[in-house]
Amino acid sequence: MGVVGHSLTLVVLAYNEKPTLEGAIREALEILPSFVESFEILVVDDGSTDGTELLADQLSREHPQVRVIHHPTNRGFSGAMRTGLWNAAGEWVALGPADRQARWGDLARFF
Repeated sequence: MGVVGHSLTLVVLAYNEKPTLEGAIREALEILPSFVESFEILVVDDGSTDGTELLADQLSREHPQVRVIHHPTNRGFSGAMRTGLWNAAGEWVALGPADRQARWGDLARFF
C-alpha cells in the first residue's frame, strides 16, 4: 500500500495504561509512516495516577510526532475522545485505546 497525501492525528486515549502505553506508541510510530504522509500521535492522558502521565511526557520528548494533553481529573472515555477531536491537527482523525486492543495497522485499510 502506498503512502497517501493526507495528515492523520491518531488520538490515543489513556487512563492508567502505563504497562501498555509505550508499546502502543512504538507500534504507531512504526506503522503510520507506511500509509500516511504526515501524522501526529496525540495522547490524551485522562487523569492517570499510575505513572502513565509521566511516561506519556517522556515519549513526547523522545519523539517529535507525539503530543500529550493531560486532564487533571478523569473525564471518562467520551471526555477524552472530545479532547482528542478538538485538539487534533490532522486532516483525518482516528481514535483508539492505549491498552492495545486495537491494532494501528488496521487503519491502513481505511486509507
